[in-house]
Amino acid sequence: MATNRYTNLTPSKFNPLSLQEMMMVPLAKQGKHDAAQKNLIDQGMLDVNRLQVDDDYTRNSIDDFKGRLGGVEDSLMERGISSDINKKLVGLKRERDYNLSQDGDWGKATNAYNAYQANLKEIRANKNMSESDKQLFSRYALSRYKGVESGD
Repeated sequence: MATNRYTNLTPSKFNPLSLQEMMMVPLAKQGKHDAAQKNLIDQGMLDVNRLQVDDDYTRNSIDDFKGRLGGVEDSLMERGISSDINKKLVGLKRERDYNLSQDGDWGKATNAYNAYQANLKEIRANKNMSESDKQLFSRYALSRYKGVESGD
């Protein structure tokens, strides 16, 4: 490039990025990683009220779910956040929400437990029954339920 006396020369300038600007991407990744970890912890908090009949089936189902959740947590710790882990988290959340819903096994077990507790409360509130009748009817109410596994 030819320069003459009319050429306006400006020296190049170096404007380095500030530390805040350089750390934007890593901090965003760290935020996503922390959010994924919090999501894993929230998903693992399961408390399902259930009757004795449903205890083994529900506990095994919850343990299986927590095992898969642990696998995702391990891969999150090893490889960091990725779209694959996000997809697995969304899938596990969807599965958890379905299982806790009215149609899911954990939801059915909770509904049976709540129905049994309401039935017990009604039996105990009945003043026309003797104590032995109340015990008999409460055992009968429990024996009628066959469990989630049997499709009841």
